[in-house]
Amino acid sequence: MRIPGDSLPAGVVTAFLITRQGVFSTRRHSLLVDTAWLTLVNLLAVAQTLAISPLLADLVLPEVGILTYRKTLAHAVDIAVPAVTRYFGYRYWTFSKKAA
Repeated sequence: MRIPGDSLPAGVVTAFLITRQGVFSTRRHSLLVDTAWLTLVNLLAVAQTLAISPLLADLVLPEVGILTYRKTLAHAVDIAVPAVTRYFGYRYWTFSKKAA
C-alpha cells in the first residue's frame, strides 16, 4: 500500500544534493550545517503553508468581500509565499557563500 507523500523525503534529499552541488555551489559550510539550515528553512515554509491558506480563505478574503474563488486565490498565495521563502532561505542561509 502506498502512503501519500512517502516519496517526499527522497525528493528533499535529491533536491538538497543537486542544489548544494550546482545551483548555489558552495563549500563554506559543512554538510551538517547546510542540513540544519535546510531543515529550518523547510520548517518555516511548512508553517507558512499551514497558516496562509486557512487564514486567507476563511478570514481575510471574506472580510474584504472576496467570496468567489477565495480558496483558489488562497491556494495560489499559499504556493507562492513558501516558494519565495525557500528560495531566499536557501540562497542566504542554507547555501550562502559566507560562513553562518
